[in-house]
Amino acid sequence: MTRTRTKALAVMLGASIAISGVCTAFPAMEMEVSALDTTTQVTYPFATGENAFQYAPTFTLAEQWTAGGDVYTFSRVFFDNATYDFTDVDYIAVQMRVDEGNFPWFTVGITDTVGKRFMSMASASTPSMYFLSENGSMRELTITVESITLEKGMCGTLIMPMTSMGQWVVNDGVNLDPTKANGFFFTTMADSVWNWAVTVGEIAVYKGEDITTATKETIVSLSGGEREKGKYESIKPTLSFPSDSQTPAPEAPAIGYPFRTGEDAYVNAAEWGGFTRDVSKSNQQTVTVDLGTADFSEASYLIVQYKCGGSPGLQYKLMEGNNAYSVAGMNDSPIYFAAEGETTSSKTCNISFDHLNVFTGAGSMGALIIPMTSMKWEGAAGDLTKIDSLVITTNAQHNGGFDLLIGEIGMYEGEAGSGTFTKLLDLSEKQDDKFSVTSALEENRGKLTFLRAARQTLGDATVDFTADKMVEGSFTKAEKNENEEIIYTQTGGGIWTGGSYGKRELTTDAYGDQAVRFTALGSNPYGDAYTAFDLAPTGGFSWAGMKGVSFYARNDSDVEIAFNIEVDCKTLVPVNGEEKSISDRFNVKQGYRFWLYDINTGKTTIYMTRPTATLPAGFEGWVRIPFEAFNRADWSTNGVTKEYFMDENSTVTYLALTVHAATYANLSFTVNKFGGYTTTPQFSSSFIDAGGKTIPELMGLTQEEN
Repeated sequence: MTRTRTKALAVMLGASIAISGVCTAFPAMEMEVSALDTTTQVTYPFATGENAFQYAPTFTLAEQWTAGGDVYTFSRVFFDNATYDFTDVDYIAVQMRVDEGNFPWFTVGITDTVGKRFMSMASASTPSMYFLSENGSMRELTITVESITLEKGMCGTLIMPMTSMGQWVVNDGVNLDPTKANGFFFTTMADSVWNWAVTVGEIAVYKGEDITTATKETIVSLSGGEREKGKYESIKPTLSFPSDSQTPAPEAPAIGYPFRTGEDAYVNAAEWGGFTRDVSKSNQQTVTVDLGTADFSEASYLIVQYKCGGSPGLQYKLMEGNNAYSVAGMNDSPIYFAAEGETTSSKTCNISFDHLNVFTGAGSMGALIIPMTSMKWEGAAGDLTKIDSLVITTNAQHNGGFDLLIGEIGMYEGEAGSGTFTKLLDLSEKQDDKFSVTSALEENRGKLTFLRAARQTLGDATVDFTADKMVEGSFTKAEKNENEEIIYTQTGGGIWTGGSYGKRELTTDAYGDQAVRFTALGSNPYGDAYTAFDLAPTGGFSWAGMKGVSFYARNDSDVEIAFNIEVDCKTLVPVNGEEKSISDRFNVKQGYRFWLYDINTGKTTIYMTRPTATLPAGFEGWVRIPFEAFNRADWSTNGVTKEYFMDENSTVTYLALTVHAATYANLSFTVNKFGGYTTTPQFSSSFIDAGGKTIPELMGLTQEEN
């Protein structure tokens, strides 16, 4: 299924990176309008017929991505040589076949060795690409919102004029180096575009403005058969090769979920997060779990209790002193997952680029099952009889904005299904001192929190988001340099780069707890008018059956300030006769009542949504907004209608605030302790008895806490 791209820029609000951008000059090249059009007679550059794709791999995304977090796919074909100099290239030709898809759309382009991108741009001097069929007919593909739309059954060659592309805005002002280009990529949004399969074959480049007389050079060749799997990268889509059908897939081990279940499953587990993705610098984040001394010499599997709202790339290592027995170097080896309570496991991913990304089971409690044969010693061999710790590590340059639950840990010895499971880390009692974190950079450092027996509540309200793991970060400006290139400056993260400017700071609330202060810093002339601040980018909690949203807020400015609440609701919705788990974005709409309880004056006030929540000057206290004030965003049309919003099957998979940057520039407000409430508050006066339903009574706030 594929959704429309209408207002796709707004969809990007919840993403950790945005693919939107503006066209800037390709370095060291004079870019003119392409001479290519649908009447150009181009000699077909690759093999045709039934054997044209006999060695080509297929990228497939079968299901909608509903786990929240980073929704972008990323598929890449590396060139035959480590780099290729694109300085004099005029066209790129990519052999391509669309096997499945209801008009899927993709941003396409090239990368260099440090990850910079040069990609399709609607604002480019040639805002079109072309598709050359095997029969010689040419079709124009207009670039819309930096993407081209393909169609099932297309079989031929995608021709990409260099004049149809521009620099990716998140290149942070550093242009792609054309002398160090290393691959062709295509990307889309997995929550919007799914049920597609694209086969990519050979790749060639043309040098010469007239493609009919230009010099052609093949830079990805399949003349020798299938290329090695390391020449491809695929994040979220599966990658399959023609030879895979001849090799039976390994069976998932007959090992079920071996840890605690229900509410007790979370008790005393650690949750690792608090750092954001910052593409501008390397920043290795590591959590270490002390195992004492464990003998893994006869182990068949390492099993770790796992839950994460997204699918970050993680590296798992068993340590013996400084020696690491790791998933690094074991690319294409399988990793398995058993959901909570299940008696069997299923494959969740293959190790890719020395990391694993848990796809099956993302967002659910379960057990990560890592075969010992999917790990090996890094460098010199250590002693598996003396394993002292488990290390989980990732680089914030590539991953961030997630919360990873790390629970109990064990090993399985013997054949799957008939062997023995041994628990090495038992969390029936507190073991906080077994966990520690490190970060290469202090400015964006990961944090640990520990989950306890009961869901935190304040009377009738839950507390599902607190700022205790947040770090300071700001996205400050975008400006043109002397070459008319737009330079974006970002520190930390958690603020949508496609929107206007803002700053995030740490502070304290009225109760002495860490809170977060947001300030809009003015409009972005190259982006959206709203500044969007992430709170819980992957959600991971439920407000099912509740009446509305409750949170602490303080207006730190001397005039009123207003903001909207953006929330993704994931639930079960009937689609073509069967229930599907899908999500849609909801936010506050015009003309609904909400409550403000000021802890300093003791007064409760009813306001009307505008469509925003408003904090009057001097306000500090608790805000309650009923769910009836929320409606689905106009651009979000997956199928979760108002009747399903926060129903019994629902979970929250994204939570953020948006502020109109021009209206509220340089005005600050503080928030904390977001949750759901179960009782509609009532007024109390000398004439009316609220029956214990005032906000302070419902929340159990004492006079001192008020």
